[in-house]
Amino acid sequence: MRHLWQTKPDWVHLIHTHHIPVGVDEEVTNDLTSRLQRSPMRSPIGADIYNANGREAYAQVQDQEQLIQL
Repeated sequence: MRHLWQTKPDWVHLIHTHHIPVGVDEEVTNDLTSRLQRSPMRSPIGADIYNANGREAYAQVQDQEQLIQL
């Protein structure tokens, strides 16, 4: 929520899970994995949601394909 409060995007009228930058924002990812004691979730985040290093995550590939169709 802190990320949304700080960035205040104009297009966000209701907060949904896709507004939380899991994987994109390292601090948010750390909060969700370490504070909740779920460090094993870092691998699925990198594979399925967002991976800044190396191979793109599944969601990144899907997003690019959708953007091409627009």
